[in-house]
Order: sequence, then C-alpha cells, then structure tokens
Amino acid sequence: MGSGDLNMKKSWHPQTLANQRRVAEVKQKAEEEAQRAAKLQKELREERQREEMDRLNATVTKKTINKLDWMYNAPSVGVPQTSEDLEAYLLGKKDANDLLRDKAKHE
Repeated sequence: MGSGDLNMKKSWHPQTLANQRRVAEVKQKAEEEAQRAAKLQKELREERQREEMDRLNATVTKKTINKLDWMYNAPSVGVPQTSEDLEAYLLGKKDANDLLRDKAKHE
C-alpha cells in the first residue's frame, strides 16, 4: 500500500523534477553572467591598453590626445565675444537672444 517516498511529493524536495529544472536554470544564468562579466573585463582591459598606447604615442609625437578641446575654447568665428559676455550668458544674466542680436548687428 504505502509505497514510494512521501518526500518526493513535497515542493521543497531537491529530487523533484521541477526543483532540478530550477537549479539548472539558476546555474545556467550564473554561468552566463560570469561569461558576460569576463567579456566586459576583457573589453575594459583592452580599452585601457589602447588608451595607454595612445598616451605613449602622444608623448613621443607631441600630439594632443584630448579631442574635446574645441568644446571648451571660445568660438573663433563670428563676433569676437569677451569672456565677460560668455560668463554672463553661462550665469544666466544675459540672454542668448541678446547675443544673437549683437551678432546680427555686427554683420
């Protein structure tokens, strides 16, 4: 009459098929995450090596590495603006429309 293991009918038992599937899925996700992390670390390492090589090449050839200098320099085309005008604009004391009107007047 009473054949079989009653523990196999429990939801928490590790030998049930559903629990074995869950464990396999968790292991697979952990493995994929580890592979993804390894790939990101490899890319980061390669990027750092590339930057180091660029930095070394720049010291040898005396070229600048920073490609964003143009964003921080004052505009060289158009109306020559004083640093006071630019600072007033950045602080919100002067409107961009005023700067455009001044530019139109000088043209």
